Amino acid sequence: GMLVAIATCTPPLSGQKVRSLRMTMARNNKAFDELQRAEQRTLFVGIESQAGYTVSNAHMTVIQTAEERKRMFSAQPSGEGSTVTYPILLSDWTAGCLYITTNRENFFSADHLNLLQDYTNLLALAFEPSAFYPLSDIKLGVMPPYKNQLPVLRTFQQRVNSKIVDAMREQRPLNRIDAENDVWQELEEELLQLALHSKI
Repeated sequence: GMLVAIATCTPPLSGQKVRSLRMTMARNNKAFDELQRAEQRTLFVGIESQAGYTVSNAHMTVIQTAEERKRMFSAQPSGEGSTVTYPILLSDWTAGCLYITTNRENFFSADHLNLLQDYTNLLALAFEPSAFYPLSDIKLGVMPPYKNQLPVLRTFQQRVNSKIVDAMREQRPLNRIDAENDVWQELEEELLQLALHSKI
């Protein structure tokens, strides 16, 4: 089984740094039972994750065994298998990273890695220029585990709808995309605070 996802930079508030990545686009096959719901899932990740490490350092990261994963990213679920992440770059600007994981250890060969690098280079062309941020503006925080994020993330649609209704009442223009971006920023802040206070 294999899962492929894209973790994109969460647009920051004006004048701020990029503080998290949002993993929203995922495809997997039915053999990957434990990640069966990933296609409908949104997950915020930060510097504690392999994706966050890859984006912050602007280079590919490959983990081939559970032991490597535990050593490098102890905050992530241990699990079995191999994971590779590639930053999506245009010069010294990034939009996030490509994330691929499989339930087989030592899966990614040199040929796989070369092919995936070429694919990531093509993938960068699919993003709007506004999706890229200077590497100097990447300052990821720490995000809580997914199980702790879930109660907050489940409020997303209700919050978006409330923003749109409030804007209509106040007779000010607000389209759904802008409302969703506002809510993602609110959720990001709540999750960063949740992770911060859970360590105290």
